[in-house]
Amino acid sequence: MVNNIKKLGFILIIIFLYSCSKEKMIHKESENNQTLNEKIYNKINFFIDSSSCSKNKVVAVRYQRYNGKKFIQISSQNVFITDSLFILKDYKSHIIAFYNKEFFGKTIDLNINDSKNTIKKNVQWDLYKNNYTGTGIPCFEMYELYNNKLIEVSKNSYYYNNLFVNPPMLKPVNPH
Repeated sequence: MVNNIKKLGFILIIIFLYSCSKEKMIHKESENNQTLNEKIYNKINFFIDSSSCSKNKVVAVRYQRYNGKKFIQISSQNVFITDSLFILKDYKSHIIAFYNKEFFGKTIDLNINDSKNTIKKNVQWDLYKNNYTGTGIPCFEMYELYNNKLIEVSKNSYYYNNLFVNPPMLKPVNPH
């Protein structure tokens, strides 16, 4: 009787482990089938839902190419800047500000009319309309775009700390 219970428990554990590994494979396959638009929105969702820093109303999404590498930064901002803005979207009680038209124009699903309406109804978040003068380092996440995948950039890397300052700082020179 005890041996039968042990065998049954062992079989249940094997079935459970097999089903868990199958679920991971299905999840990875679905990630591989996602468009870049979907991957970017997944990272935006993760950024909004994470508790690593306080979130402001505006979430800025920027693209930067540096030394042959492509990077996407998602940051929490107090305002959006209309002179460099590509498109503005209402999303999950936030305003998503996409910059870099040459990249995001080919990457994200967009509606220019919706963007114009979003700008009009959110003038309080427009840098030039509300005379915002605050300063500070925004909370952000950065990803390298490599083979249509978004790979998180280490927080203590040169790219993470310097890439989106304007202009980017020069890389430190190796001592001889």
